[in-house]
Amino acid sequence: MSARAALVRIGVDVDAMELAEREREARESREAFAALGTALGSAVAVLVDWSIAFATAIADALDEAPR
Repeated sequence: MSARAALVRIGVDVDAMELAEREREARESREAFAALGTALGSAVAVLVDWSIAFATAIADALDEAPR
């Protein structure tokens, strides 16, 4: 007798258990994807800040350079 058949025999709602497991896995996947998106967004924001700082430093250096 399979484990599923044994659980059904004692009255366990196996379909509900499987549905709950799939929902939990889907929720964990969404949370992981959201965390990845947040991390990538933060990395892009840092790169933008650095590029602005770099461009500003070059512009300031060019403004102060003798002509």
